[in-house]
Formats: sequence, C-alpha cells, structure tokens
Amino acid sequence: MTETEVKTVVERMERFEVQLAGCGVAALGGVSPYYLAAPDSYGWSPAYADVVKLRLAFERLAGGRSPDQVLEDTCKPKEATT
Repeated sequence: MTETEVKTVVERMERFEVQLAGCGVAALGGVSPYYLAAPDSYGWSPAYADVVKLRLAFERLAGGRSPDQVLEDTCKPKEATT
C-alpha cells in the first residue's frame, strides 16, 4: 500500500470508530429527538439512525422505566396457575 492509501484507511477507521461510539451513546439513551447527529455530520451513519429510532421507540414504550426495569418486568417467570 502507498502512504496515501494507508492514510485513507486510517482516516476511514477513525471515522468508523466515531460512528460506532455514536451508536453506543444512542443505545444507552444519550439521544434526544431535538439534538441528533445530522446525516452529513462526521459521526452519522445509517446504523446510528437505526439505533436512534430504536432507542426513541423504546423510551416511548417503556413509559419512563429503565431498560433493566423493562427486562425485569417482561422476563420474569410467569406464576403457575392451578
């Protein structure tokens, strides 16, 4: 690889790292419908947009409960009926 090709690969890797971090932030709830990365920004990716949609949908459906509370409520064993 030429020096230019290596530089291009490194720049792409750095951008992918920022995009992945954005997905993590969105998944953990660090998003607001009023402040999102724009499609033309450095950290935006289609995956980020999908994670934001999922997180905002979760927050709406969870009714203020945390992910752990939702999992606890939905994954606990059903009580046996006699």
